[in-house]
Amino acid sequence: MNYALLAIIIALGIFIYVYRRILLSRAIKQSVESKRQLRNQMRIVQETKESFDAIIATTQTENIKRILLGSIYKSLSSMDKISHRYENEDEANRELTACLSVLGHTCSYHQRFDNGREADIFVDNTAIIEGKLEPHQTDIDRLIGQTEDYMKLECHLYIVIYGSVNPSSIDRIKNHIIAKSPDKISLIYLPNANRRKKLEASNE
Repeated sequence: MNYALLAIIIALGIFIYVYRRILLSRAIKQSVESKRQLRNQMRIVQETKESFDAIIATTQTENIKRILLGSIYKSLSSMDKISHRYENEDEANRELTACLSVLGHTCSYHQRFDNGREADIFVDNTAIIEGKLEPHQTDIDRLIGQTEDYMKLECHLYIVIYGSVNPSSIDRIKNHIIAKSPDKISLIYLPNANRRKKLEASNE
């Protein structure tokens, strides 16, 4: 009788041990699964945050671009009424710098960068303006080389043309410069500018 009771006790002990092992194994699996789910949730949250941050940064960048673009057009329109002729390209760049400053932009005239390239105007520490006064083919050839250097600076480049615009020059700028980096380069000019280059004033 004592042996039978002992056997029952042993069997019960084994059952309890095995049952506990099963419960522990389940708990461990649940814990591992919970941790895995938690990691996935944290990853999703982080990716979502990064996506939102990227969207916000892109939106802010685009807003800055639009504001500066509007300021440049407004400045060119004002400059077009100041005088009948541009003395030279340097005069035009200085006037644009002054107009942008009046509109609240921080401008550095003839800003030199670490790569040796000197920009006509550096605006708000984010954008470069390269001004051209009625450019010819040689001017555009030089502009192509300048653009390659500017693109290394991670700044948005605004190519501003003062005075009259030669359609062939515009096409060449669009096809050989802007087409390479359409998100980083903008071309700005007045299609029917009244103010022209002084060299054309010989009959006045």
